[in-house]
Amino acid sequence: MHDGIFYKDTLPIENGIPFYGALAALWCIQPYSDTTKNNALQRSVGTLTGAAYGLLFLLLFRRLGLVIPELVYISASIVIIPVIYTTVVMNKRNASFFSCVVFLSIALTHSFDENPYLFVLNRVVDTFIGIIISLSDSEYEGFMYLKVFSPLASKENMMTRLKECAGAEKVVTFGSIRGKYDVYINDGGGNATVKRLKKICRAHGRL
Repeated sequence: MHDGIFYKDTLPIENGIPFYGALAALWCIQPYSDTTKNNALQRSVGTLTGAAYGLLFLLLFRRLGLVIPELVYISASIVIIPVIYTTVVMNKRNASFFSCVVFLSIALTHSFDENPYLFVLNRVVDTFIGIIISLSDSEYEGFMYLKVFSPLASKENMMTRLKECAGAEKVVTFGSIRGKYDVYINDGGGNATVKRLKKICRAHGRL
């Protein structure tokens, strides 16, 4: 994490918490740059959404002059609902987790700080420093590992072999890389693939 030392020394973030930057960098870094960029986008959207709601939460409670911890905790639990709904409206459901984590870290642990607004700013800055580090490291993915495989181990050969073994005339592939598969799955998750397969089969009367 040598890049973190550079950003820490260069930017005026003495009041920040490096833990959040390191956590963001570790979560975003993936073997492929496309996946890293996708994770970075999710983390960015989640951080900004959670920080925005956290800031509004702090402003409202300071405005009302409420200092009862139990009331703060109950209210924060309720505000989680619009936080999650916002990510759904923006079609960024994968960012819901990060939005909630950032919001709760602000609302539950810093509502009674002398200057909680400074934490909101530092939280966002720290996270984006981690994201920048992950993106800068992913640009050199070609030097991070070496792929060794047989030239016969291609998707085309695999499909041919699969059709022979299954006695099928046609094979439909599912994947998370646009243009590489018959059916594109947005998040690449196993659950998303199964759900999409169910919809296609139901549409053709197979289920």
